[in-house]
Amino acid sequence: MNRTVHGRNAYAIGDNREAAVNAGIRVGPHMMINFMLIGFLAALSAAVFYSESGSVNPNDGSLFELWAITAVVLGGTKLTGGAGSIVSTLGGVIAIQLLRKGLGYIGAGTETVNLVIGLILIAVLFLDRQLNMKSKGELKV
Repeated sequence: MNRTVHGRNAYAIGDNREAAVNAGIRVGPHMMINFMLIGFLAALSAAVFYSESGSVNPNDGSLFELWAITAVVLGGTKLTGGAGSIVSTLGGVIAIQLLRKGLGYIGAGTETVNLVIGLILIAVLFLDRQLNMKSKGELKV
């Protein structure tokens, strides 16, 4: 993301879309490329997920979005855009998987695991918001 023009432009668009437009970045094509890449990776992950089974259940993958969002936010990526890295996101994914497997190992139910992950997501978002408010307050002085 830091070593390619498209990656730097994606960070700029995510951080401040108006500033990216004013800097001469063509936002439309970059957004289209990003959505095409995300769609391709989603299709690839579905093919890998269902490669071993002979059938597809519409309820498969429920709550995967909770785990994914929590892992990304725990890894340090801002939901407002403009900050984050693949390595830190991988760290968040590993942390969430260790938590899920550890809670399952000690006998916690699925509902308990999802509750803990949801509480972690709320705590990380609250902490991120507090840190951003503090840093914005320091910039205004």
